[in-house]
Amino acid sequence: MVHYRFSEREAGLIYAAGLTRHLRAVGNRLRSDNGSHQTLDADLLGASGELAVLRYTELPLDQWNSLWNFELPDVGPYEVKTSTTGRSLYLQKNKLDRCKPSQVFVLAQSDAPLTMTSLIGWTTAGDISELADYNSTEQLYRLPAHELAPIDELKYST
Repeated sequence: MVHYRFSEREAGLIYAAGLTRHLRAVGNRLRSDNGSHQTLDADLLGASGELAVLRYTELPLDQWNSLWNFELPDVGPYEVKTSTTGRSLYLQKNKLDRCKPSQVFVLAQSDAPLTMTSLIGWTTAGDISELADYNSTEQLYRLPAHELAPIDELKYST
């Protein structure tokens, strides 16, 4: 596990990124305008995980894809899933169905997204479809954190 404590400048980036994502999603009708599908807090949480991955991989800021394109992976080649508990990686079936088996997903955890975020581990879409518990009612995959590869085994290049 890798922990990141954010500076005030980085907290500002997280807030700007989360707000931008939220407003773009509402504007594109990907979410209802009352935020019932995902709140601004959830977008801030997601942005904190994405910034932690950006820092860990040392990718340049222009690789923070989710700021401008929801069709690309969140950061460089990585999809980032951030939760407040970090116990499991959750993924909607329709999202997994659109991914190549080699797509990498990183699990991040933060209960204070503007202050600190931890990177828990990672896996691929192929592993999720083989190893994860599937809830057919919710159309949701769940892979416990202990089944993820350690974050320090994530291969990346700058």
